[in-house]
Amino acid sequence: MNNSKILWALILSLFIGSNLMAQGDEKAKSIVVKAHEATIGKSSKSKMTMKIVRPDWSSEITMQS
Repeated sequence: MNNSKILWALILSLFIGSNLMAQGDEKAKSIVVKAHEATIGKSSKSKMTMKIVRPDWSSEITMQS
């Protein structure tokens, strides 16, 4: 009888552990997907302006891709 309790406890702990690992896997996947989408952006076009400021002069450079 004691062995059956140990067996059930082992099966239950494996089941709970596998569910927790699957949930953690989904959380990690969603974090990676969000980071990837933030890096890529919503479109493939971009426009950036860089402003160089010096004491005697300033200049702006606009780049598009």
